Amino acid sequence: MEHANLPYRVIAAKCIYCGNCARNCPLGCITLERGSAHIDAERCVRCGECVQACFAEAIVRGA
Repeated sequence: MEHANLPYRVIAAKCIYCGNCARNCPLGCITLERGSAHIDAERCVRCGECVQACFAEAIVRGA
């Protein structure tokens, strides 16, 4: 299965709400709300910067 086109998503239970992913997203498509990060899948270009920035490993690929 090809994963390159799958959107990134946040595992809310793992998210520590630090905001590092949002600060590192070059398009600003990550917001922090209700205790977790949220990725706007329509705007995300799947560059992976958020994954690299997430200390909690809370961002993964998949629907």
